[in-house]
Amino acid sequence: MAEPIGEIIDLSEQVAGSRGATAKFDDELLAGLLKVFKSNQAIRLNGEYIVTRDGKSEDTFKNEKQAVGANIRKHGNRVIAENESLTGKVSLQWHPVTGQPQVSLKKT
Repeated sequence: MAEPIGEIIDLSEQVAGSRGATAKFDDELLAGLLKVFKSNQAIRLNGEYIVTRDGKSEDTFKNEKQAVGANIRKHGNRVIAENESLTGKVSLQWHPVTGQPQVSLKKT
């Protein structure tokens, strides 16, 4: 679609230059977050989203949780931005035993 300032394209059509990166999104995570945000529930994530201490240094453990959390929030914020009926903030709590992130939409 042509606009006075440029051409509107689908996000999947973006091409990153050699110095920049395009955000990548996991469709399954987006779908899961949308479902729980709309139903006022939470999701406890598995797989690559689990962060356990497992002999890691404190700094490594904290950095891994921060990186995974930022990725989850990026996905949650996209879901919120793309759905006018959703308002609030991504809430992320870590299960103290399993290391699973538990994600919900906190109403603001």
